[in-house]
Amino acid sequence: MYRFSSSLLLSAITFTLSSVNLSAQSINDLGWMSGLWMGNENGVLMEEYWTQPAGGSIIGLHRDTFTDSTSFFEFVRIEETNEGIIYFAQPRGVPATKFRISEFEEHTVTFSNPDHDFPQNLHYKLIQPDTLEVAISGMSDGEFKKFGWKWVRSTIKYGDE
Repeated sequence: MYRFSSSLLLSAITFTLSSVNLSAQSINDLGWMSGLWMGNENGVLMEEYWTQPAGGSIIGLHRDTFTDSTSFFEFVRIEETNEGIIYFAQPRGVPATKFRISEFEEHTVTFSNPDHDFPQNLHYKLIQPDTLEVAISGMSDGEFKKFGWKWVRSTIKYGDE
């Protein structure tokens, strides 16, 4: 017969609970994404802006510019729904594709849709108060692909502000 001490049992329960990826409980748990994030890679200026959480949503937009033209844009939103917290992506304004939270930790979130062509995963991680790591990944043409960027929080003000 085995004997377990109550402290050993408590340690095992604590380890198990800390190993579980918890899901965001509220849109407010993603407030760290808010702000204007910018990066520059090979002459492409990337901008992604997220509003503060309010009314059960965070609204965002993304734009890539190269020289004198917009090479890519996307409307995005994250909403609290009856299905949970959903990321809606609309690249170039097409109808929205849903991505659900598949991993969540403090300052890190991955949204996934295994049925989407590419990407199937959208990953955001705040690695410093002013640095956001962003990645997309998934299967494409029979092989796994991953693309990532590091963006910095911008203090640039537009217009006459």
